[in-house]
Amino acid sequence: MTAPSQTTVDRTGRVPQFAPSGPRVLLAADESDGARAGEAWIRRLRWATPPEVDVLTVAPPPSWASGIGLQTYRPAVREAVVEARHVALIEAQRLANVVGSRLQESGVRVRVWARQGDVADEIVRMAGLETSDLLVVGRGGRAWRGLPWVRTVSDRVAGEAEAAVLVAHHPPPGDEPLPRSIVFVAPEATPADAAGRWLASVGWGEGTGLSIARAEDPDEVAALVARRGSDLVIWPRSDRRAAESALSLADAARVSVLLVPVRHPRAAAGTGPRA
Repeated sequence: MTAPSQTTVDRTGRVPQFAPSGPRVLLAADESDGARAGEAWIRRLRWATPPEVDVLTVAPPPSWASGIGLQTYRPAVREAVVEARHVALIEAQRLANVVGSRLQESGVRVRVWARQGDVADEIVRMAGLETSDLLVVGRGGRAWRGLPWVRTVSDRVAGEAEAAVLVAHHPPPGDEPLPRSIVFVAPEATPADAAGRWLASVGWGEGTGLSIARAEDPDEVAALVARRGSDLVIWPRSDRRAAESALSLADAARVSVLLVPVRHPRAAAGTGPRA
């Protein structure tokens, strides 16, 4: 895969226009339906400048190889654990290569990565290492519906990542550029100018219908999405509660949600956000 050049960072504290190398996007890929939806969004988004995409597949360590209760002092057992982790990492690299090849065939510049560990932690960590402008993750269902405190990967990434996060549902059919219609949530108690500047900098608003929602209630926003036929909701992420509201909307309306930090943490350090 072709390694892209680095994106210029504006250190003045302003929200910059992207350098010719384009925004840096991290796609969490595992060939699930949600991840394939995220891949489709990347291909069809109307980027002002073509993105550079890091495709990441994370291999969780095999559950039986965690070492708990295993006789890892025995060489045969220890070797089996190491081999299982190695095999899982190789499979993760293979999956990343498959997704990267598809994106490359669509004209997207990509790099591919495989890591091992807790999936959400590794996605957030990788985004920090690569100073990603945008994370793209699929919206998966809860494995344990009877345990509401169990959080999915997208729950955790949306709440913990410093960059903007696109939680992707399947886009509408066809090949036309996306988004076609955006609902922009602008809570009165939360500054929304950062999200507006983010939208302008990536170019997604060009030729796109835009509606403003003043209500933070996911049901009210979902009703507006249905009336407008919108395929993307932009929700400023001021805190974890805002992220949870946005994800609740994603589940209710089955619409993709872009969570944009209202104040990027790097801005406080005087380095300025990339997006």
